[in-house]
Amino acid sequence: MKTFVCKVDDYTKYELTDSEILNIKPTISKDGNAILIVNYYDFEYCINHTIYCERIDVITKAVED
Repeated sequence: MKTFVCKVDDYTKYELTDSEILNIKPTISKDGNAILIVNYYDFEYCINHTIYCERIDVITKAVED
């Protein structure tokens, strides 16, 4: 199973699974910084959300049988 850790800033991060992420779009902010726009489905509230990430780290966890 893969977990995507989206870092918004030094203090804020989101952990999303591959089943939650709808799409990821790279873009440039008004300040000229590269960012990632992540659209995901929040299963807890049953709505779509958008977050703006500075980077995404992927963590692969082994699935036990």
